Amino acid sequence: MADVLPNALRKSTLTVINLSSANIGPEICRTVAKSLKKTHSLKELILKNNPIGDGIGFLAEYFKYVTKLTNLNVSYSPVTEQGMVILSQNLHELQQMEKLSIYQLFDAACESFAQGIQNMKALELITLPLQGLSSSEAFRIVQRACQCPQMVELKITDMTSNCDLMVSCAADNLIEIPYLKIVSLYGKRDEGRVEIIKKECTITNGACNAVVRMLRRIGSLERLQIVSLWMPKEGLEEVAMACEDHHNLKTFRYSGECVPPGIDINNFKKIELY
Repeated sequence: MADVLPNALRKSTLTVINLSSANIGPEICRTVAKSLKKTHSLKELILKNNPIGDGIGFLAEYFKYVTKLTNLNVSYSPVTEQGMVILSQNLHELQQMEKLSIYQLFDAACESFAQGIQNMKALELITLPLQGLSSSEAFRIVQRACQCPQMVELKITDMTSNCDLMVSCAADNLIEIPYLKIVSLYGKRDEGRVEIIKKECTITNGACNAVVRMLRRIGSLERLQIVSLWMPKEGLEEVAMACEDHHNLKTFRYSGECVPPGIDINNFKKIELY
């Protein structure tokens, strides 16, 4: 592939590079990065499900040549800490970014990453994985993401020991964003084992109350997804009722394995069990 890619990518009219699930490692990323000098019209760079490692940093060093990029997707692609630091330091080049999906973050990259997304005035979709981050840095990232004025879809994943704080942070910091339609909050995925979810991904009634306040504040919301997060009966009922009362919300998606005993889901028309 390394022999074929250079000629295939060196086209000034190229708008999309999609190399998902192609076993792309750091060296091929370096090849792709060098080609970015010639692809000034590039709109989408998609490298999902690849072992890119340091390659994310190689790509980021060439962002200055693809300032029209609107979609960067490296979800399910493990990266290194140094690679993410370099990516975060170069996000300021991508002022037209609309969709940003990454696989993992590191504390060392968080400050630059937070500044980078805050400066993306056109950002509509972001996926934020929080696993491994300290509570303070996770809070910083979530807070900044919730202040993006053009946001349409916010997805926060891999919340474990700090899930209660992160749910409250997201719910309380989401401003009146006129275009926000989807909020997705994901806890730890461990093959649906209830004992794992109860232990590591439990949110309190306080966090549930924050979600209720968010629902009352954001009238544009169409879909709320709370997956693999264990909510107490009282909190779940309050959130579900707020969803029922929401004039625009169509679906409240919730994990079936997280439904507490004693609650009758049939009483809530908008709940869709995952």
